Amino acid sequence: MPVTQSPQQQVQRHNGFFFAAEIGARYMKVAYKEYEDYWDEKSQMWIVGDDGNSVSRRFRGYGPDLGLKIGGIISSRVALFCNLEFSALDGNFKGSRTYNGKKQSKADFDTDAIRFAFGGGALVFLNSDSMSFLNGVFVGATASITAEEAGLSSGYYNHEELEISESGLAFGLQFGKVWSISDSWNVGFAAKGSLENGIRDGSSGNASDSYAIAVDLIVLRK
Repeated sequence: MPVTQSPQQQVQRHNGFFFAAEIGARYMKVAYKEYEDYWDEKSQMWIVGDDGNSVSRRFRGYGPDLGLKIGGIISSRVALFCNLEFSALDGNFKGSRTYNGKKQSKADFDTDAIRFAFGGGALVFLNSDSMSFLNGVFVGATASITAEEAGLSSGYYNHEELEISESGLAFGLQFGKVWSISDSWNVGFAAKGSLENGIRDGSSGNASDSYAIAVDLIVLRK
């Protein structure tokens, strides 16, 4: 004789394919400072730091955020995916160059920037019981290769040496909740943040003050 589950016992089923599309708004700050030592004839010593040769660059801005995740469900509540993100931002760029302790050039203007990220990650749904408050709540983590450009457009400054054109590695976290609208499709909201360019390509500057946060509407199939 078949056994009928009560609503409290009903557990949401997942198929093998995972897909998520995200659209929202992103805030990004990227800031780099690089030092190069030089020999000071007067003091007969090597000088490094703000009194030596340095380049400082910073962009802060807002803009639309687009994201795409494609992968598969490997268990009832865990998904592995490839991650793609793109943002076009408007904001403020500041930069300066110091040579032998003297400021040689500087820039301060409004401009645009772009951010592109490609990588992978995992997402975990906290509960699959359709009657639970935690049903649809998820947390995720990503590791991505990023490319960022800012400070490329200004008619007022000669600052080509101050432009930001960086690639590196970003680590991100995401938290959100979706509500089911069919057996496979869900809609909801998500918040995510990432540390940008923790490992940089071809540069030894300090990238510890670079990050991005976003709030998105998410459409998810699982």
